Amino acid sequence: MEKNRSKGIQWALRPMFTVNALTGISPDDSSELRLAFHFCAYTLIMIFCVFLTWRMTYDYAFSEVTQDVSKLIKLIWPTFDLLAGGICTYVHIIKHSRVRRNFDDLAEFGAIFPNAFDVKQIRKTSVIQSALCVYVAVVMAFLPLRAIRLFRGFSWTIAGSAFSQYFGVVHLEIGWQFSTAVLLLQKCICCLNFEIHSRIFPAKRFDGSETVKQRSNAKWRHLSRMRKMQLHLYQILRSVEDSYVVSNFLLGFYNLLRVSFVLYSTIDIKVFTPTGIPDTSIVFVGASWIASDLVMLFLVVHSAEKLYAESDKTGKLVSEMILKVKDHRIRRELHLFSLQLLHTKFHFTACGFFPLDFTLLTSMAAAVVTYLVILVQFQESEKAVTKLSCNCSHNILTENGTM
Repeated sequence: MEKNRSKGIQWALRPMFTVNALTGISPDDSSELRLAFHFCAYTLIMIFCVFLTWRMTYDYAFSEVTQDVSKLIKLIWPTFDLLAGGICTYVHIIKHSRVRRNFDDLAEFGAIFPNAFDVKQIRKTSVIQSALCVYVAVVMAFLPLRAIRLFRGFSWTIAGSAFSQYFGVVHLEIGWQFSTAVLLLQKCICCLNFEIHSRIFPAKRFDGSETVKQRSNAKWRHLSRMRKMQLHLYQILRSVEDSYVVSNFLLGFYNLLRVSFVLYSTIDIKVFTPTGIPDTSIVFVGASWIASDLVMLFLVVHSAEKLYAESDKTGKLVSEMILKVKDHRIRRELHLFSLQLLHTKFHFTACGFFPLDFTLLTSMAAAVVTYLVILVQFQESEKAVTKLSCNCSHNILTENGTM
């Protein structure tokens, strides 16, 4: 029975693990041979991506065509996607054992407290997310195929775009894993709060079969156990943060650049098409791409905020109990619990650069507006220089004609 309970959350997350297995980042994969194969495969992909980055930079630097902001964005965008996405995936595979241990620890908590997880609801959510992830992957695969027709041939830039789409899907799956782990942690903290309150302040009255000392000992043992469980959950949280620290940093930086570039493309459509004529399919794919990234960022931040709120309830609950409980030994245990909560803050950051909370969204919005203004100013200065050069050429031709 205990074994079946521990498999409950694994069964609920099976759709996510299945989709992750297609790209080699499934936390449920325990085969050393497959892990070695994925490690070697991504090593070769990383080497090829470094070559693509060098090749695109070389083509841009020695191109005879006049360079402008749109061409610079076409270079920076796939180049950053290639290097950042490749590094993120590579680090995630290296930390595969830790990621797997995180989900195993959460599953063990669900086995200890069967009511911690609503397995059916988590399964339903996992199925919906799997379908959306597959849809985004299919839509993003369409972009390089359409680019071949628009550019009338294959180029290193299109190859870089294809690999950047692939790493975009992988990064989306990694963000999905992190948001799921945060959701499970939030459910664990919620169950912990319920257990603390229900045992210390039971709803039903005791029938007199237990003495006051026996009830006090039972409460003390339960409270000590809950304190250890809270510390264990904090250790899981720190392990989860360390496992996804690179992907979380890139998730914020990714969206900052992508949203800025997409908004700029509404002003200069040549970012997506070489002719400057809007292409409906390209616009749809780009919008789907950015929407999926923004939705994932919102889910991560929203799940983290719910976790913070639930962990704050633990501190309030313990403080309330200190004022109401009269037993000296239980009060001492509550004081130790309160001191532990003071030093085990449930909070996520991206390498310490920015916190994963709703303030990240407002900061990103301000940064996007700033970058957009800078890009527009570059475009206007290019137009002014082009117009001035045309006027100078016209004046020179006129003077030569009169002479």
